[in-house]
Amino acid sequence: MKDDSKNRHSSLSFMKEILPSYFSSEWSFASFHIQSESRCIVCFGQDDSIIAVCADGMYYKYSFDSNKGGECKLEVTENFLGKAS
Repeated sequence: MKDDSKNRHSSLSFMKEILPSYFSSEWSFASFHIQSESRCIVCFGQDDSIIAVCADGMYYKYSFDSNKGGECKLEVTENFLGKAS
């Protein structure tokens, strides 16, 4: 059985001595995409969540499965400035 608790590595990581460090880097355990093109501040929240507050007034809360990883789920989207985005 495959151990999914570890981050994946590049398939070229065995050549890490001769290739640039990018090829031996770890890949993301979980990922999300912010639906904003403005600058954002992102942090981890409670209960396996990620919070993003963006300059355009948008607030995003994502959740992730700390056992499986994968794509995060968008839980909350709010416009805290009260303007249409």
